[in-house]
Amino acid sequence: MSDTPSVSVLKHLATCLAVLLAGCAAPLAQGPRVVWVRENRAYVALPDSTALASGDRVRFQRGAKTLADGTVTRVERGEMAQVMLTSGSLGVDRDLARTTVLRERSGITAPAVLRLGLPSAARGTAFFACAHGGVAASWPADAYRTDSSSPRVARFIRNAAISAGAPLPDTLVIRFYDESADEEIAIERGELDAALFWPGELSSHMRTSPRWRDPLMGVRSLGAVALMWSDSSAVDVAAVESAKGTTFAGLNRDLFSGDLLLLPFDADSTRPSHDRPRFQVDPSCPGRAELQRYLDRHAPAPSRGLVRLRYGETFIRPEPGSFQMGESTGTSLYAIRCPIVCAPELRAYLSAFGVNRLADLIACTP
Repeated sequence: MSDTPSVSVLKHLATCLAVLLAGCAAPLAQGPRVVWVRENRAYVALPDSTALASGDRVRFQRGAKTLADGTVTRVERGEMAQVMLTSGSLGVDRDLARTTVLRERSGITAPAVLRLGLPSAARGTAFFACAHGGVAASWPADAYRTDSSSPRVARFIRNAAISAGAPLPDTLVIRFYDESADEEIAIERGELDAALFWPGELSSHMRTSPRWRDPLMGVRSLGAVALMWSDSSAVDVAAVESAKGTTFAGLNRDLFSGDLLLLPFDADSTRPSHDRPRFQVDPSCPGRAELQRYLDRHAPAPSRGLVRLRYGETFIRPEPGSFQMGESTGTSLYAIRCPIVCAPELRAYLSAFGVNRLADLIACTP
């Protein structure tokens, strides 16, 4: 008699094994689970895309014992969350399977004091310079009173009698920085709770640092970059729209690290190269030379018609498509979007405060 089991016996054993494995795996599949730990970061696999979100506070337990606490700093495709540990330790890899991940659902509470860093009037962008700077109040009337103000620091005290519709801190301290590098140093030293930057200013170090990368992004409500032309008969509008998704998407990526918000455009618009207009940067833009070099390199001749790139405070940010201004026709190109760097544990609070409201705090009169 052969020692080899029959095919039917093997199938039966495989079925039993599958049932046992499914029973063992079921508890792990019910919630997030830790799959890897490196230094002060834990990587958590998610059962569904809603299990954890950036800014959530997380507690790691083994049985009834709390091992560590942390904050979710990023979520990849709704499948994997990166958690920055703020206290405790998760131990060795072999114990990770027995670790329970719990999301703390406590309400968002405003800090007593919030310290913000803003660009001073000495810092502008490639599209505009700031003749005057300071703080542009983006909160309800009388929600704060000015306690003190100087070219370097402004301090505001909350009026608790005014309802704001957002969790505002009791005291808001704003510091102005002439150099973006000094502002980065200040937040790394813990002198600031959050720091706002103009598009493209944030260094590669901050963008790749595990603690600071993936900044929040706030869109300013005033002003936009537009493409404008005077001779409509010489400019192919479809070719201009096509350039938004190619030349100008590339300019945003290569010169501004993708910080600018590319406004909606007709992605299906295509035209032969001979219909492409020449793009010329308006002389009012401080970064005209660098912008023009990029456009000339990526939108070469031959060209037909002239389109001017310029920034304007009167352009309506949310409106896609073309508009008329005096003798010129235009189409909105970019909204000004500002990176906001903060500690991971503050992301949820600043999101509740309003990232666009924060971006609007930068007062800049071109």
